[in-house]
Amino acid sequence: MADGRIVNERGLGCSGRGHGRRRLIVSALPEEQAPLRRRMGVGVRGKELEEVNGVWLGVTGDGALSASRKLREFIRRAQPDHIVAIGLGGGVSEALPIGALVEGCSVRLAGSQGRSSPLHRWLENPPHIGGQLVSTPRILGSAIEKAALWHELGRPASVVVDLESWAYAQVAQDAEIPMSVLKVVSDGAGEDLPFEVVASSRPDGSIRRSSVVARALCNPSSWRHLSVLRRRLNMAAQRLADVVQEALLVSKSLE
Repeated sequence: MADGRIVNERGLGCSGRGHGRRRLIVSALPEEQAPLRRRMGVGVRGKELEEVNGVWLGVTGDGALSASRKLREFIRRAQPDHIVAIGLGGGVSEALPIGALVEGCSVRLAGSQGRSSPLHRWLENPPHIGGQLVSTPRILGSAIEKAALWHELGRPASVVVDLESWAYAQVAQDAEIPMSVLKVVSDGAGEDLPFEVVASSRPDGSIRRSSVVARALCNPSSWRHLSVLRRRLNMAAQRLADVVQEALLVSKSLE
């Protein structure tokens, strides 16, 4: 810690700015970066890793195992000097509204006894919230589970939970590449996720989509809640595309 800031070995902390010339933007799901890909002229369901005007776009798949394995592969192929992970996250702090944009200052693994990894700050302009990211081995599907995690962490103001950020951060740290994480809150702290989603989780935390559909077909009333989540996913992806597009322009002007 220096001057009250968390700093890693390369001097890149939450208050640092990332202006790398060779940037890799990754997400777990293709839908999370679909609007960005369209704006950059890349097929939404194209290659899992593509370069457009010096920016690499990659989709790792969900769950920590796939995230770690694919990011290592992408780093070998793209040789980036800055990684930006974007996507959805679950709200853990009660004050975080659905749709809030959170830029991670640090990430930790749930149950890791306070160990955390600092993240590199990239965004120049508000509105966004600086917050803590926590990765869990499986989806936290209930408000009770999210509340328990929030209290375990000491009830901080801004905490978002996901599956992949810790895995991404460890790979980036091993490669000595600064990493930023941008998350949009898809489900609030007091909200339960649909049973069809939670029950379709694999041991590594990833979701079997075919299982979600099959379970929903057996329970037609669930389609309404699933449709709400789909709309939130689409809106979040648009928000992320707006923010990333602006940040890329700002970074380009400073390079």
